[in-house]
Amino acid sequence: MEGPPSKSSKTKSSKSSMDNLPEPLLRENFHRIPCIKSLVRCKSVSHHWYNIISNPFFINHKLLHQQGPKPFTLLLNSLGLTSKDLIFQSPGFKLFFLPRRFVRILSSCNDLILCYSLTARRVFYICNPMTLQYLALTPYPENDCLKNEGVKFGILTIYEGIENQWKHRLVRIHCECRDLVAETFSFAMGGWTETVVLGPSYNLFGNSVAYNGFLHWLAEPSAIIIYDFDNMKQYRFISSPIRITMVQYPFCSQCLGVCCGVLRILELTSFQVSDDVTLTVWELEDYPNGNWNVEYRICLHELVPAGGNSQVQIQGRDRAGKHQRRLKALGVHANNRDVVFLQIDVYVASCNLETKELKVESTADQLLSIQAFQVELPWWPTPIPTLPQ
Repeated sequence: MEGPPSKSSKTKSSKSSMDNLPEPLLRENFHRIPCIKSLVRCKSVSHHWYNIISNPFFINHKLLHQQGPKPFTLLLNSLGLTSKDLIFQSPGFKLFFLPRRFVRILSSCNDLILCYSLTARRVFYICNPMTLQYLALTPYPENDCLKNEGVKFGILTIYEGIENQWKHRLVRIHCECRDLVAETFSFAMGGWTETVVLGPSYNLFGNSVAYNGFLHWLAEPSAIIIYDFDNMKQYRFISSPIRITMVQYPFCSQCLGVCCGVLRILELTSFQVSDDVTLTVWELEDYPNGNWNVEYRICLHELVPAGGNSQVQIQGRDRAGKHQRRLKALGVHANNRDVVFLQIDVYVASCNLETKELKVESTADQLLSIQAFQVELPWWPTPIPTLPQ
């Protein structure tokens, strides 16, 4: 947990002339530091600096005066990152700072990550790889909280500038006897509460997506479920533009994400009589009414490796007509409307839909089904929640 520096941890810098500057001038200097990670490290220099940088009004001012796209990456379960940005190239983003190093990522929101220990059952962590902070949650009451493949987790964090505070929400949601059951975690009480959520029966799939203060999941048949923590007994849904399932098509892969502040669906499909895999990017025009536009629709055989690199090959079927290669829709780019991410065999590739180029971003040691979680760094690191003492 983060806290003010102890007396023994003070460095010579805390006694320097800069520490004796008037507080308004110190605040101005701190505002001019472009790298948030460096600014957070300044908190450990002295109590004076810690109090200035931790002040909610300083944080508000910093948030309001930041411009440009936020740093973005896809965090890949057990593989690493797609971004080569130096801000992400630290051991923290491989979650090495957690007490148990073998974890499975379950959900993400901004720079907070929810993960589950693979070696200690029922142990969950909420962590921030930027600040290397983490919180171990109260164990889930079941012996095996992931035994049902339909179980989905979602984490939501919202900064409320008027109240100068962060709100954190966590839910475990699954289908039980055709009812949707949600177990929410109360950080104020330190425990789980179960609620039956009213609504039509849907099967949820994919990762949760935080958007507009709510959590969203793709669902079958043809819907996006909206979960509202302030109305936990009933969920809403948006009609999905996708009307096909794995039963109807031999190959189908979809994922939900946010690009430039708008919900998007990345879809890969193929017909049994054709070798072509079609990539479609859908964009929601009028949230939450459900009017979708097709932003891109191309055949994957049109894509070419960037720079003539022939590592990535798209097509390939066996005699039965099944895909020999593993293809999967991984995500959309948070800031670039022309870029999406795909799994192609052991490769994670970015695909520029405007230039129709593929670029290898990461490589797996073996042929796995990769899960990708969107991480977009806010202009101020999100603090982890706290539990009652």
